[in-house]
Amino acid sequence: MPATLISRLNLLYQRSGLPAFLGWWLGELWALVPDRLKQRLHLLPDRLWIIQLDEHRFRWQLQTPESTQTLGELDLREDAAAPMARQWLEAQGDKDLQIWLQLLPAEVLRRPLKLPLAARENLRQVLRFEMDRHTPFQADQVVFDACVRQVDAAAALLDVELVLVPRQRLEALLEQLRPWQLPLAGISVQGLEDCANLLPEDRQPQVDRSERRVNGLLLAVVGVLVFLLGFNAIEQREQTIRQLDEEIAQARQKAAVAARLRESLDAAVQSARWLHDRKRNHPLMLQALLELTEALPDDAWVQRMEYNKGVFKIQGVAVSANELLKKLDRLPHLKSPEIVGAITEDRLTHKEKFHIKLTPNFPLENNDAVAAGKG
Repeated sequence: MPATLISRLNLLYQRSGLPAFLGWWLGELWALVPDRLKQRLHLLPDRLWIIQLDEHRFRWQLQTPESTQTLGELDLREDAAAPMARQWLEAQGDKDLQIWLQLLPAEVLRRPLKLPLAARENLRQVLRFEMDRHTPFQADQVVFDACVRQVDAAAALLDVELVLVPRQRLEALLEQLRPWQLPLAGISVQGLEDCANLLPEDRQPQVDRSERRVNGLLLAVVGVLVFLLGFNAIEQREQTIRQLDEEIAQARQKAAVAARLRESLDAAVQSARWLHDRKRNHPLMLQALLELTEALPDDAWVQRMEYNKGVFKIQGVAVSANELLKKLDRLPHLKSPEIVGAITEDRLTHKEKFHIKLTPNFPLENNDAVAAGKG
C-alpha cells in the first residue's frame, strides 16, 4: 500500500469520531478489569517513585495497585544515602517494578502548541524540527517529550504540550544519582506522571516484554471482538454517511487552503519586490543592520529588534550585557549604544536581559522611511 494512501487513511481516521469513541470505550473496559488481574498479566506493574523535593532531597515512594507507601527521604549530600538506596531496592526482591524519577515543575520548560493534525504521525520529528522556533534551545541541547491534550478533528488541529529539560542539566542530575544505582524506567514531572517521559532514549531499559505484549494482545483481541458485536447495520450506515460528509468537508478545506496559499504567494512576491527596492535604495541602512547582526555573539539571543525615527532598539538575553555593549560601541555605522533600564536575570536561561538603543552614524536622508527590523 503506497505511503501516501496510508497517510490519507490515517488522517481520515484521526478526523473521524472513532479515536475518541475507542479511547472512551477502552477506558471503560479497562476500569472493569480488576487490579489484581492487571498485575497478574503484567499490565499494571508496581512503581517506585523517586520524587525530587529540592536540589538535594528526594522522597522514595512505592506505588502498588493496593496502596502507596512512603519509604523515606534521602539527601544526596549524606554518605549514608547510597547504601540506604541499595537496601530499599534489594528489599523489593525480583517483582516486576518500574523505577521512575519525578522532577520538580521548575526544572522543566512547558510550551502549549497548536500543530496540524497530520503532525501526530511523526510528532517527535516535527517537534525536533520546530524546537528552535518555540524555545531558546536547539533540539540537541534538550531532552523533550510531548503530551497530546486535544484533537480538534473539525479544524484538523492538534493541541500539544511540549515538555523539555536542558540535556546538560539532566545529565548532571543523573550523574549525581549514579551512586544510588537506579535502573530508571522513565523520568516524569509533577503533574505529568502518565504523560511525558524525559529519560533519554539511550538510557531507557531494553527489556524483553514478549509476555506482556502477548497478554496485551489477547486483551485487545477480546476488546475488539466485543466492540464489533456492539455495532449494528444502522450504525454502520450512519458511520459511512459521516465519513462521506467528512471527505466533502476535507475537499472544501483543501480548496480554501489552496486559495490562501495563492494569496500568500502573491503577498510574498510583492514583499520580495519591495525588499529588493529597499536594498537598492538604502545601502547604508542595510550595512548598519549587517554590522549589528555580525556583532551579536553566539551566546546572545535577540527577542526583539526595531528601528523607529532614527533609533535602533534591540531586546534579548546575553551572558553579559555590558560586554555586548562594548562590542556594539565599535560599530562604524552605528553609534552611542546605551542600555535602557535595568539589567535583570532571565529565570529560564540565567542570562542577563538587555534593552539597548543605538543611533545611525550616517546621514539618514530617506532611511527613516525604512520600517526595518521589527522582529
